Amino acid sequence: MNQRCLIIVLGGGLDTSRPGNLGDASKLRALAAALLWKTMPDAMILLSGGRTTDVSVTEAQTMKEYLQSEHHIPEDHLLTEEASTDTASNVRMIAQMLRKQGLHFDRIILISHHRHLERARRYFRVQGLRVEPF
Repeated sequence: MNQRCLIIVLGGGLDTSRPGNLGDASKLRALAAALLWKTMPDAMILLSGGRTTDVSVTEAQTMKEYLQSEHHIPEDHLLTEEASTDTASNVRMIAQMLRKQGLHFDRIILISHHRHLERARRYFRVQGLRVEPF
């Protein structure tokens, strides 16, 4: 049975010394998503993160470009949420986006820093979404 799965990646910042490049935390999270996606290539990946510095590119867009160029993940498997600036707004905007677009998934896997996972999980629960921390 094929299960519709969504992998959510919460951004962890950009490299402030090199505008347009992922910070270490975001790069590790995106890499985890890529490795997980390779085990379930029917899954969608939702990348979340807005502008956290004065650069014009968002965390979500930068992670998307990294996943496409370095891990060859097709664009039709990537979604972005580019307006949030913290965990609470990440979750709120993701939930709104999924509802607005009518997207439903049997399984949602959440990738973030281990210290943020339980808090983010509670935020998702409030929005009516059950996520599995990764």
